[in-house]
Amino acid sequence: MPIDTIPYYTHCVLQCLFSNIQSRRQIDTASHKSVFQFSLISPPLVSNRRFPEMSLNAFLHPRNPYRTPPDFKALARDDAEFRSVCKTELTGKVSLDYSDREAVRVLTRVLLRRDFKLDVEIPPQALVPTLPLRMNYLLWVQDLLMANALSDSDVVGMDVGVGGACVYPLLAARHLKWKMLGTEKDRENLECARRNVERNKLTEQVWKNIIRSILYVKF
Repeated sequence: MPIDTIPYYTHCVLQCLFSNIQSRRQIDTASHKSVFQFSLISPPLVSNRRFPEMSLNAFLHPRNPYRTPPDFKALARDDAEFRSVCKTELTGKVSLDYSDREAVRVLTRVLLRRDFKLDVEIPPQALVPTLPLRMNYLLWVQDLLMANALSDSDVVGMDVGVGGACVYPLLAARHLKWKMLGTEKDRENLECARRNVERNKLTEQVWKNIIRSILYVKF
């Protein structure tokens, strides 16, 4: 796909994207195949007090599943963990207090489990990843791959600072079938990230194929 055919929304975010992504192409000497490698620096935590407003943001990628806000009533009906933190009003409306860190942590776990079949441990002290933004970054990178006529099987991604949830490598491996590796300087987060990779049986994509999935780097 030629670069001038990339949808307008992608052009709108390229400046933001390239401030966080370093990419290069190289030739894999074993297979003589062009391989696209990128490193992704996790963006700072963004306040997400109102998930529905974020989901309707004009800059959310068209393939982002969170353009449609989650149905809290259905989540409460189907998931006991979410039911324990949400609030049901007299009218029957189900809402979530976004100022409650535990409630947001549970919502993220529930959505990862429901939408991506990922069972993710998020330590209480860790930053809670905002899934709409994480999906946006991955989908923008995927657009760049398509613009360079590269398939998902060519991707070797690196997440700098995976955190305990290890959400970028897990999402990329499960949803996009990419091979991923990551770095983490905090040993507790590192061990939690390793558990998340192993629990979801993604060590072949986020581990053995790239030497190690989580490389401990001491700063």
